[in-house]
Amino acid sequence: MVGSYKAVQKMLWPALFVVCIAGCSQDKSAKTESSTDELAEGNSAAAAENSTVDTESSEGAEVDNGVTEARGDGEDTGALVEGNSGSVDAGVADSKLTPGGQPEIEGTLDKEIIRRVVRQHRNEIRFCHHKQLEKIPDLEGAVKVRFTISGTGSVTSADVVASELNNTDVENCMTTKIKKWTFPEPPNKQPVIVNYPFEFSL
Repeated sequence: MVGSYKAVQKMLWPALFVVCIAGCSQDKSAKTESSTDELAEGNSAAAAENSTVDTESSEGAEVDNGVTEARGDGEDTGALVEGNSGSVDAGVADSKLTPGGQPEIEGTLDKEIIRRVVRQHRNEIRFCHHKQLEKIPDLEGAVKVRFTISGTGSVTSADVVASELNNTDVENCMTTKIKKWTFPEPPNKQPVIVNYPFEFSL
């Protein structure tokens, strides 16, 4: 009996060994696949995080550029805005625009708000002057424009009330551009009348 048991045991050991090897291999394979999946998920998460950071950086850059350009519009050294017609000649002397005095306001819209909007568009006004410098190189002086801001913030009228330039091309160009501007709505929704002085120099 003992001999038969030992014989059976010898026959079963190879089979048990094969089963053990197969089971261990499957376990290792499963662990390897699990590790690979975890690594892939980790890489995907890292890539998504980097993409978010890049997007935020890009958006931040766009905002910064917008601020810089807006500030540039208020400086005499900024690029001139051509508008709807005309062109700028590189060989012509540059136009400089400075406040010609204190603006006169009739209405509830704050003076600083009006100044801020005018500064944002000042290169459009410089362009009107610059266009004429090829014909009249020494053209300079003050121009006062009277314009009306409606209760919704649009400009309903603009006229030159005083000018040292005596140049209708510059003056008409200025009033045409001012009529396209938009201001914040007055607090009481009533029209605001502005007399704004501009000073052109070379």
